[in-house]
Amino acid sequence: MKIKNKKEKRKILFLSCFSFVLGDIINACKKQDIEYIFHQMPESGTVEEILKEVKNIISSFNPSFVFTVNHLGVDKEGYMLDLFEQLDIAFVSWFVDNPRLILGSYKKIKTKRTLIATWDRGNIAYLKEECAFENVMHLPLGVDFERLSLASKKKEWQNNVSFVGTSMSGKVASRLACAGVSVKDLSVFPAIVAVYMEKKEQDFKKLLKNFPEIETTVSKLSGAEQGAFLTAIMHQATLQYRLQCVLELVPLRGHIFGDSGWKELLPKTDLWTYHPPVNYYEDLPSVYASSIITFNTTSQQMISAVNQRIFDAPVAGSFLISDFSEELGEYLEIGKEVIVYKHHEEIPDLVKWWLRNHSGREKVILAAKKRIFAEHRYELRLETLLMEFERTCQ
Repeated sequence: MKIKNKKEKRKILFLSCFSFVLGDIINACKKQDIEYIFHQMPESGTVEEILKEVKNIISSFNPSFVFTVNHLGVDKEGYMLDLFEQLDIAFVSWFVDNPRLILGSYKKIKTKRTLIATWDRGNIAYLKEECAFENVMHLPLGVDFERLSLASKKKEWQNNVSFVGTSMSGKVASRLACAGVSVKDLSVFPAIVAVYMEKKEQDFKKLLKNFPEIETTVSKLSGAEQGAFLTAIMHQATLQYRLQCVLELVPLRGHIFGDSGWKELLPKTDLWTYHPPVNYYEDLPSVYASSIITFNTTSQQMISAVNQRIFDAPVAGSFLISDFSEELGEYLEIGKEVIVYKHHEEIPDLVKWWLRNHSGREKVILAAKKRIFAEHRYELRLETLLMEFERTCQ
């Protein structure tokens, strides 16, 4: 079903590197007959060359606005945003990661005609009050219903319960290296992570006030280095929380799809099965379709939002068990369209009970698919974004 467009033809210039969200939005454009150009930002070239190429595209294509995900494709010095202002082109950026981890290293973050979307409602106050964005909207993730509903099972992936996700161990090490914090200062890192997990304090300065022995050192880091350190804290928190939950799947013969860090973190036993990372578009739908139960844990960078798996897994035909988040009940009815746990100790009994309850699983999956089709397709997300753009920036 196509959403009728009563206004003039809308055209979008996607300016970014390719990501799973961007691909789904582009597919939604195709379904809605919205004209678009995707411009992959070059990895090399002078500022003048890059700006000239984008300027030529804007001049010939005349888009309604330029769209990015997480400000990707927009340089941190602000040259690209200056160009948008010169050409009077609106700028739309959709954050599907915590903007606190991104914007701190930018010298310029907005233009006079900027619309910011965030998948996590918990970021709105930060974006409005601390970043001074005038136009901010909440836009949750969604699903490419047609693509996921066509997922087929693969014999080699068939399992009772699976989890797909990175262990975060490599990402933590990478971010700490970028932060440039000394080994001595890192001795307090586990304590900082513990406080973050307890309080979910998003204000970096407030968080570090609990640790005066490192507060001064971190305050002298560049914006990019501070962002890397905060990212490392959130990644480590996710690692610890995720590991605590995934460990419950080991005695249940869970199948884990992800990086090799899982081999170091999980017990060395044949009770669980390791699979290497899978491609989001080519493989992940089949992983869901091949799993009787798909298990979900939410990243600790998220304040109240839900991740992509909440929508993708049921549409692919898998029964979803997820941790609780504040926004989850807005999208799916808890107990009827999605099953949740609030503590890792609940996981084994939930998985065992629902593995035995085939008819119950089918009812929940069908109810979830019906709700997701009606309310959470990316075509609907795109239309919501376009309506807000026309209201605020047209």
